[in-house]
Amino acid sequence: MIFTKPTKHQLCIECQDGATFSFPYTDCIELPIAHSTVEELAEYFYNQIYRKLGDTFVTKGVYKVEVIVSEAPGQSGSFIQEL
Repeated sequence: MIFTKPTKHQLCIECQDGATFSFPYTDCIELPIAHSTVEELAEYFYNQIYRKLGDTFVTKGVYKVEVIVSEAPGQSGSFIQEL
């Protein structure tokens, strides 16, 4: 996926198959992930949570964290990290 330079109002995406999409810029957030799979989103969210709460996990005795992202009923992906 290639992101073209966003304008003030639109974010344009060109996919590997040549398809292009344009979205209102205010409806989007750019994340540092290659694809928007639920698995990659779960890992990204875990990393954000751990940056904020990692020390709390240790002091509270948390030994494993699982983040689950659902995209539709019965369709989800997860990321599990043992601490």
